[in-house]
Amino acid sequence: MRYITIPNIFALGKTLLILQIIAVFQIIYEPLVMTNGGPNNASISIMQLVYNYAFRDFNYPMAAALSVMMSIVLIVLSGLYFKLTASKED
Repeated sequence: MRYITIPNIFALGKTLLILQIIAVFQIIYEPLVMTNGGPNNASISIMQLVYNYAFRDFNYPMAAALSVMMSIVLIVLSGLYFKLTASKED
């Protein structure tokens, strides 16, 4: 239990945490359906902002730039997380 199961659960937990962080960045439907950004864009998400730039304002370069910036942030966060949680045995 101590040498096989728990280390494998920890490795799986690391992967699931990264996937959950990526999923948080992809939230679009809940704010869109409930408030459509709310009063003065108080509850707008990043993906909803990309959607608004691309399909409401037809500003495709801004939507693409925001998507690339979001990808860079996620790559940096993932790399930093894996570097901080890496054990000496890996």
